[in-house]
Amino acid sequence: MNNLFSFIPPQFFSVMALVGTYCFILAYEKQHCIQRVLKNGIETEGTVIEIRRNPSNLSSQEEAPVIDFTTPNGSHRHYSSTYTTTNTYKVGQKVQIWYKFYKSKREVALPDEKPGNLPKNLFR
Repeated sequence: MNNLFSFIPPQFFSVMALVGTYCFILAYEKQHCIQRVLKNGIETEGTVIEIRRNPSNLSSQEEAPVIDFTTPNGSHRHYSSTYTTTNTYKVGQKVQIWYKFYKSKREVALPDEKPGNLPKNLFR
């Protein structure tokens, strides 16, 4: 066993470094997205229209709200991805919501929104 890495072409390590850098940048972006929207976004009022169960684990009691809100460009719907067992939202409730739309990028956040597991997994 001369060298384990002698069979791997050197370009492979360059590609892996590029993929790792991309994952790091994406994780950082997702981690701070909610704070950025709450700080720089436009605040408006929305209405809770539905309480959804966590689709990845339907047997759990985790729920998240679905919010309808209106901007100068029309009506929009936000599906929160912050599933909790202690849901404080009720259908018909008025809530404050922040949004930041730029070209095709649409970022929306509730004050208690959390970034989820994607940034943590990408940082790994």
